[in-house]
Amino acid sequence: MNKLFLSQLLTCVLGLVVSGPILADFSLPHGVPNPNDTWFIGDSTESVVDPLSGTAPESWSIAKELGHPVYYIDNTSSDATNSNNEFGSPDKPRLSIPETTFEAGSYIEIHGGPYDGGGQIIFTGNGNASQPIWFRGKSADDKGNINGQIIAKGQYIFFENLEFTEGGNLSLRTHKSSTISNVVVRNSIFHGDGTVDGNGSAISIYSTSSDDRFHDFVVYQNEIYEMGNDFNDVDTALGLSEENDVHGIHPDINVDRVWVLNNKIHNMGGDSIQIGRASTSDENRANYIYVAGNEFYSNLENAVDIKKSDYTLIIDNKIYDWRQHVGNSSTGTAIVIHNGATNSWIVNNEITDAANGISATGGSSEVWILGNYISQIKHPNWDTDWSSQSIYSSGSAIHFRGGSYGGAVNNTLMYIDKPIESAEGGSQFINNIIYERNESSSYDINIGSSKVTNIIKNNLIYHSNESKSLKNATCTSCLYDEPKFETGNDVVYLTETNSSVIGAGTSIDNILTQFESTFGTELSLDIQGGLRVFGDIDIGAYENPNSSNTSFTSTPEAPSSVGVAEN
Repeated sequence: MNKLFLSQLLTCVLGLVVSGPILADFSLPHGVPNPNDTWFIGDSTESVVDPLSGTAPESWSIAKELGHPVYYIDNTSSDATNSNNEFGSPDKPRLSIPETTFEAGSYIEIHGGPYDGGGQIIFTGNGNASQPIWFRGKSADDKGNINGQIIAKGQYIFFENLEFTEGGNLSLRTHKSSTISNVVVRNSIFHGDGTVDGNGSAISIYSTSSDDRFHDFVVYQNEIYEMGNDFNDVDTALGLSEENDVHGIHPDINVDRVWVLNNKIHNMGGDSIQIGRASTSDENRANYIYVAGNEFYSNLENAVDIKKSDYTLIIDNKIYDWRQHVGNSSTGTAIVIHNGATNSWIVNNEITDAANGISATGGSSEVWILGNYISQIKHPNWDTDWSSQSIYSSGSAIHFRGGSYGGAVNNTLMYIDKPIESAEGGSQFINNIIYERNESSSYDINIGSSKVTNIIKNNLIYHSNESKSLKNATCTSCLYDEPKFETGNDVVYLTETNSSVIGAGTSIDNILTQFESTFGTELSLDIQGGLRVFGDIDIGAYENPNSSNTSFTSTPEAPSSVGVAEN
């Protein structure tokens, strides 16, 4: 049966494509749990406002007509005053944002600015699932300007159409034993002036108590940039970069279920998103953080930094431009997983132009790198001590060490110094395309010791001017001929219908089942949105739907033994 026909048939029968846009230009990526499933638990006689598609009253006047408590703030108006003016109106606005308790259904419309509240703006929103708090600028084109720190308490609060400047940020954290949950942050901008300015985050989320964990946050369609210094205007060989850990979004400790969707976060002094905390007790770990459909680029440090946390999904993101600076080991790597993180899934991302692609260290377990396109990974020219054969030098697309394990499955790796490396055993490296290695003296797959056992099979390795090169690795059922990528296509990893990768992979059903048991959703689509598996699975990130090739199939076996690499 033609694979394209089978794909279309299963899509119709099983409903595998997410239906309907959540935003004008965004649909929840397949495999990501829906926030609605946990947004409200219990019975309600009123309709629940959808955290993704729910809309505010269109204006202050409409909210007033609907009977909501309404606030109108505009410090640019000559008539603005706080005196005997609790709520404000267009004719007589409030001069500042009230630091009060907003009752359910309150509508707060912010004009002008900036507003800093003397450094902090602290309020409580007692919203509910049917009547949330709307804290917003007038529109996407007329945002309210905040240059202080907002500390919000309560539940069911929607922030939108805001612009945070001059170090302004949103803190969703414990404050004097407060709690905060069920918060949406959308259609807003956070930006600084690109100078070194301590550390922190544009949006921080944490509870100080494991007995009172915060939960259910949705952060989408925001832009965060130039908070801290990215040092992109200096020569990386000069060693001039300074530590200035200002991150975009930080789900820190004692937080469950955070969705980071369709944001653009770039040119930061720290990471686009940091998850968890390096030094914390196990009961404080962040859980179920979903990072999907974002664009991350040009930070000083990482796109994604996964620290001590559990159940993280990084899927369908575009990640590029990571420069490694002399004397700063935090720079140059697109995604890092460390500090004993568990169940970290890196799926269907495009990662390009970095000193390192994905690095799993520090005893991180169940790290699954699946279906990604990774390209242009190269060590910096200034590194005269760089070794093509050392696992511990830069230039690797996928890297495991420090007791970390999991697998690299169905990735397409192109133009990489050192494609796959592991100092450990207990992992699976299967169904990957390794194409046109940059360095003639490096290895396609480098295992740090002959005493460890990994499953290495059904990969395709091809270089037009080099031969394949493996260290401490035997690749079972692997191919070594040209993968035949389509020419004249902006998407360079698409394979032709007569490619030998089609139907030549080994079954990953057990891995997909593990994903489903971890997140409660299916992982059925590839990086292009087609079915991940139909017929016999292809090798590489892309599953070609236009061929009936079903020539090979097998099932990965469990590792027979696990050893520790010798240094």
